[in-house]
Amino acid sequence: MIGGTFNPNATCAASCDRAAFLNAFFGPSATLSCSIPQSCKYFYLYTARDDSLKYHVSIDAGRAKSTGPLKTTDRGDIATA
Repeated sequence: MIGGTFNPNATCAASCDRAAFLNAFFGPSATLSCSIPQSCKYFYLYTARDDSLKYHVSIDAGRAKSTGPLKTTDRGDIATA
C-alpha cells in the first residue's frame, strides 16, 4: 500500500471491489503497490515439524515484472506422499 491512512473502523459497500475497499479503508490517495511495476513482492515460507510428513517446506513467492502481471513461484509441498 502506498499513501493513505488506514481506518480500522471503515466499512465497504455491498459491492466492495478492490477500488472501493482501498478508498474506504485507506482513503482516496491510497494506491495498491502491485499497480506499480517492480513494487509488489511477497515471500511466504511454510514449514511443518510433523515427522510423518514426507515434505516439510512450501514456498510461495511473487514479484511484479517491469510490465505485465504478477509472476508467482510455488516450490515444495507439505504432504504425506
